[in-house]
Amino acid sequence: MKKRDESEAEGTAHSIAAWNGNIETLNIRLLVTEASMARERVSLADIPTALYENRWLESPFKHPSIFVVSDYLERLTDRSGFAEY
Repeated sequence: MKKRDESEAEGTAHSIAAWNGNIETLNIRLLVTEASMARERVSLADIPTALYENRWLESPFKHPSIFVVSDYLERLTDRSGFAEY
C-alpha cells in the first residue's frame, strides 16, 4: 500500500508541476499580447482561459506568484458578463 501512496503522490506532484508550467506559458502569452489572448480585445478565447486560470487558483496547492495572470483575471472581473457568471 505504501508504494501505491508514493506513486500517487509522485503523480500528483507531476500534474501540479505540469499545470504550473501551463500557467507560466499563459503568463508569457499575456506578456506578449499585453491584454488578452487575442491581443487588445477580449474574445471567445478568453472564456476557457479564464475558467482554466480560476480553477488553477482555486485548487488546493501552493501556487507560484504569476502577477500577469492575476492582473488578467482582475481585468476580466471588471467586465459585466464575466462578473455575472
